[in-house]
Amino acid sequence: MIQGAMNYHFGTFGVNFIALILFLFSFSTILGIGYYAQINLSYISDKNHLKTGYNVLVLIMILFGGVSQSAVVWSLADLGLGFMGIINLTALFILRRECLDSLDDYELNVLSKKKWIMS
Repeated sequence: MIQGAMNYHFGTFGVNFIALILFLFSFSTILGIGYYAQINLSYISDKNHLKTGYNVLVLIMILFGGVSQSAVVWSLADLGLGFMGIINLTALFILRRECLDSLDDYELNVLSKKKWIMS
């Protein structure tokens, strides 16, 4: 629908613009999610085969997503985001002590300065 509206108002430029924006959004999303997962995987395990397996899985998903129907792609995207969420929650559970220490440090340093500035 968006491409149709852009085609109506801006012609071929509108369709190409939407395609470019969609590509850039998809590319940056893949890089961002991949980076977060890599960092969290490094906290869970130092083994490189875990990271390599994740990278291979991401590449397979990207290739499959490029040639599949959109309903299947959205389902697999949801599955991938769920997998990323599990990795993130696992890393947070492992790092819970460091997270609480960082929160205490933040509250001690930053919030006390805000109270001093406000008074």
